[in-house]
Amino acid sequence: MAFPGMSAPGLGGQGVGLDEQKLKEQQMIKFMQQAMESCPAKTAMSGVMGFGLGGLFGLFMSSMRYDAPMTAGADAITKLPVKEQLRQGFKEMGKASWSSAKNFGLVGGIFAGTECCIEG
Repeated sequence: MAFPGMSAPGLGGQGVGLDEQKLKEQQMIKFMQQAMESCPAKTAMSGVMGFGLGGLFGLFMSSMRYDAPMTAGADAITKLPVKEQLRQGFKEMGKASWSSAKNFGLVGGIFAGTECCIEG
């Protein structure tokens, strides 16, 4: 059984006092745990992580979208040089990625904030 200030059997009193580095490490761990339990930190982290994952998801989904030859702008795009086609394609991918990132970040922040307010 361990009581505060008592050492483990067989250590002969060693380990009773913690050195300065161990104390700083424990304080840092305690600070990080308190920060992760706070509502603003949870909300901010959810928003940032949602933004990042939303951007990746938007990039992936925009690369999966294809322009069928039956759409109105398909003929105009195919007549452009390859460099211009790539520029327009990357521009559309960036717009889709940015849009998804904003939406996912907003939803993540709202969800975490609401959940924290209801709990707290």
